[in-house]
Amino acid sequence: MFPLSLILLFAASTTAVPPVSKFVVPNFKDLTIKTRTTFGMSGPSVAVSYFKGARQRSEHRPERLRIVPPYSATIMQCDLKTEYLLNDNAKTYRKSSWGRRQGHPFLREPNETGPDVVVTVDTEDTGERRQMGSFDARRVKTSITVEPSKGAAAKPGTVEIDGWYIDLFGVDCRERDREGLAISLNPMVVPSDSQHDHVIIKRIGNGQRGYGVSETSTTKDGGNTIVKKHELLEFSERPLDPSLFEVPPDYSPAPQPRGWYRHGQEPDTSDQP
Repeated sequence: MFPLSLILLFAASTTAVPPVSKFVVPNFKDLTIKTRTTFGMSGPSVAVSYFKGARQRSEHRPERLRIVPPYSATIMQCDLKTEYLLNDNAKTYRKSSWGRRQGHPFLREPNETGPDVVVTVDTEDTGERRQMGSFDARRVKTSITVEPSKGAAAKPGTVEIDGWYIDLFGVDCRERDREGLAISLNPMVVPSDSQHDHVIIKRIGNGQRGYGVSETSTTKDGGNTIVKKHELLEFSERPLDPSLFEVPPDYSPAPQPRGWYRHGQEPDTSDQP
């Protein structure tokens, strides 16, 4: 599933420094996964992920509003170490490439100092299984507890996640898919301004997550409760057209403001006029 403002990567044992996820070139079966997301009082949005060979395409847009985000589609060409953001309205694209920095594109640099924030992640495999095409989906429940020390920006809170997961190697051109390594937390629990905090991850339990095909998370922070749902709308292994993973020929490169690319990538201006 898709993270909020902060993603914490965790290893199999207690760690204060998230591991680096290695760049890989996957070999996906043709696969389409479509989900609807509802979060709090915001309107529902629809996301579609396409996988084929060494490539991946993701699309995101509001379900009901006609307004579409400027960059609502992403193409990852892992075989070429290249990512494109597509602006369907303007018929433009932005291009970036993985350079020497191989950090996870969604991972901020860990802070070795500052007030401790202990995040305990407890996963439980319920033993329930569900066949999804050629994949065996498993149900895993995850409980996250955030315990900040004095002076930390993070707030105490809990997140309960109930989801179905499949093994899908190489999502986002990474050694393990981000749902297998990551827990997305509501920013009310671990806010984006808590960069000075020293986050310590403790993982317990027997559950092995993976790529989330459906998921419900309940975040409790003080007297607030926020529910986020990812509902599976489509799961298909029908053949996909390779052109879906290429920039359309009538699209042109857009100006690339400095600093727009994600950590672990470098801007690619080779297509700039």
